[in-house]
Amino acid sequence: MKKMILFAAALAAVALTSCNNDNEQAQSQTKPEYITVSTSIDNLTRVSTTGNASRFDEGDKISVYAWTGTADEVAATNLVVNNSVNELKGGKWLPTPLMKWVDMATPHFFLSLYPARNVADFKADPVKVDPAKQMESDLLVAVNTGQSKAGLKATDNPVQLRFDHMMSKLVLELTYRNEFDGTPAVASVSTEAKNEGTIDYLKGVITLGGTAETFGLQAQKANEVYASVIMPQEVQKFTIAIDGKNYVYTHPAPLALVKGKKQTVKLIVGRNRIELDQVVINDWGAAEDITGGEAVD
Repeated sequence: MKKMILFAAALAAVALTSCNNDNEQAQSQTKPEYITVSTSIDNLTRVSTTGNASRFDEGDKISVYAWTGTADEVAATNLVVNNSVNELKGGKWLPTPLMKWVDMATPHFFLSLYPARNVADFKADPVKVDPAKQMESDLLVAVNTGQSKAGLKATDNPVQLRFDHMMSKLVLELTYRNEFDGTPAVASVSTEAKNEGTIDYLKGVITLGGTAETFGLQAQKANEVYASVIMPQEVQKFTIAIDGKNYVYTHPAPLALVKGKKQTVKLIVGRNRIELDQVVINDWGAAEDITGGEAVD
């Protein structure tokens, strides 16, 4: 009889333990957990102040947004993370405020921006390039909506954020004919371009607005190399100011500046004309030669 009582007690203990485990498992399915992120930059490089453009710098800040519902629509009522600013410290992204999953089972969708910025309209957010602020103008966007846009769950922590360039980069390299007495002093280098628009973050598309105006390029190497981040568009005309005179090169056909690409235009400047040496398009990685041509000032 005593053995039967002990056996029954043991069975009860096993059943109780099983119930407790089931309860803990059920709770773990609904208990919110903290969201963490890891990052990478597509096409290898970005504008950087440290010289290492293949990764983010210590102190960099990114905005993170997360929502539930559907991958293609960011409804305000479904935002569960609304511009949590993550700062890179000691090799880790530290969020303010902390980011939490709604629960362990609900699919979440993610958007991240560099530099950090507050977004009111995810399909038509105003954007503009400030030529004097190259790093701030190099807009990087990461969207992670999971496989087949099915979303990510808490078990997918940390959330992978792969950033893509939304802007293009234009580079002018100048060489000079021996008609000049040495390398001349260049006052400015510019093109004609539009510099305002809106971006649909989920599609990664910038819609241009306004009219084309003079757009100055920044000196990377005085009198020789000039460059700027620029909105994706077509450009055709380039002006180099030397000794009070404008030397103008107009390409035979518009040059398409594509997001995530670096377009390098190499010009040979003479006193009476400018010739095109070559045009090179980079993936901010490997280069490809495009077309040649010539134009007279």
